[in-house]
Amino acid sequence: MVKKFGMKGKGHTHTPMSTSIKIDLDYIGKYVDSTFYRSMIRSLLYISTCRPHIAFSVGVCARF
Repeated sequence: MVKKFGMKGKGHTHTPMSTSIKIDLDYIGKYVDSTFYRSMIRSLLYISTCRPHIAFSVGVCARF
């Protein structure tokens, strides 16, 4: 998955995401391909079944 989504050179963290973060629409941001984003979320939902520590972060992103 890391190679598929171009995140090979990215760092990692022990806490995947703050529980107080609010995700909202970014009107100024760059365009994101919805098919690519859904593919990424689908892969993360699959892997979160065997890695429960990332389930919260994946759930927040999936709801957006």
